[in-house]
Amino acid sequence: MPATRLHRLVHAGLRGPVLQPALFALILVASIVSVAAVAVALLPVIVLLAVAVLPWLVPLVLACAYAVSTLAYLMYAQHEQPALLLRWHPRRVLRVFWAVKLAVFGTLVDPITHQLVRFAGAKLWNRRVQGSIVENVEFDARTGMKLDVFLAKPADHSHKAKNGMRLSDLRPVAVFIYGGGWNSGSKAYYQPLGHQLARRGIVTVIPDYRIYPTGSVDDMLHDVAACLLWVRQHIERYGGDPDRISLVGHSAGAHLALLTQIAGAVTESSLERPLDPLEVLTQSGFYAPSASPTRSPSSRALASSASRARSHPPMLPTLDVTLPSIRACILLSGVFNIEQHHDFESGRGVEELSGMRRACGHTLENMLLRSPTVLLSAAMCAEDQPTPLVRALETVLPRRIVVVHGSHDAVVPCSQATAVAELLRVLNPDVQLAVRDRMAHSEPVALLMQRGTAFQHEVAELIKSAGADAGLSSGGAGSVSPARLGSGRATGRVGDGEYAGALL
Repeated sequence: MPATRLHRLVHAGLRGPVLQPALFALILVASIVSVAAVAVALLPVIVLLAVAVLPWLVPLVLACAYAVSTLAYLMYAQHEQPALLLRWHPRRVLRVFWAVKLAVFGTLVDPITHQLVRFAGAKLWNRRVQGSIVENVEFDARTGMKLDVFLAKPADHSHKAKNGMRLSDLRPVAVFIYGGGWNSGSKAYYQPLGHQLARRGIVTVIPDYRIYPTGSVDDMLHDVAACLLWVRQHIERYGGDPDRISLVGHSAGAHLALLTQIAGAVTESSLERPLDPLEVLTQSGFYAPSASPTRSPSSRALASSASRARSHPPMLPTLDVTLPSIRACILLSGVFNIEQHHDFESGRGVEELSGMRRACGHTLENMLLRSPTVLLSAAMCAEDQPTPLVRALETVLPRRIVVVHGSHDAVVPCSQATAVAELLRVLNPDVQLAVRDRMAHSEPVALLMQRGTAFQHEVAELIKSAGADAGLSSGGAGSVSPARLGSGRATGRVGDGEYAGALL
């Protein structure tokens, strides 16, 4: 038999349906055996190295842990009083060290960081990108807060002019409120998001707001409300439609976005009947005595401080301006119950580093009164329905609300989104909850920053359709219904269509 024919027969046999899996299995077993043999051969060397290294490696790790923990406490954990707050217990130190390590390495691999670096290069070399952004526009003369406006692509000119802009030029507007734990963040970090939404025909506004310790949550609400008022009054000169404003928030920004609207309703209802903070807490069903066994140890510790309660009496969040009409609200990975999130942070050992509790007013009562779920629950559970607060909420809250959360969110539990969506549905049955498989905390924002993702497409279409005459569930011609936004799976299926990588 010629050698070439023999070679072809052997080759065909090896590629057959029986021999090929067997050969793969044989190669796998051989690889495992070889690795195991090498490990056994090197075991004495590994043991000797461990014995030699451990005596100085453990003290080195502990020294690094205490150094990192001390720096973190000096930077983020200090209160208003002069006394320094530091922690020396090894368990607390190691938990803080682990949390800081995860945060630092998480930032390096965070897709938001990658998109920001890419956009910085594009902005440096591309003049069209530079010309599409109007930066550092002051929207509040009293506080000096500024915002960035991302100009949408121009539309066709076909209708009569309106204050210098043709009607067909006016584009839908999205106001994005970023997160950052109430004590960090900047609008500069989210320019890729504004640029991508502007490419899809949406005038995007990203404001800064006062963060702790410069401002409290009430100050942040004032800044968000002032930004919305500025958008209503001035966005037309940038090509935006003041009657089609959508509000988008992520993490702490989602909390501020929703709480600002609820605070507007509280302000409006107080004109008819003033609200008592303690009565609101009692009606909500979330408030119990500090000794209640249903409370966590961290919450009981907060409620037990009488001196703190005297210096920070309970107060409802209110606004000093009237909010403009919001057409849609998209809440991404948000915190909606401050007390429950404080318990979650306590479990991670970072509750003293977070600015959340101090920004909310230190006390358990003020934390609850700045929790959207608590205020919504109080409105629903009050007697003599509908109360002035319920009527105000029905007026202030937009018809289109979508709550998005990831099942793999290790920063904010998914239960936060589930609870607030259930309460919002009492006011509006069409509120949508989209819990996405394998979505992490920052992933919604990263997908909005990336060009051409299905998530970005669905969000952009929802914002564009906001303000249309069609109802919430119908979606209208050429619009995306929120029901479709929440119906997809992370495998790529969204509603009746297939969108690879869709996560909303």
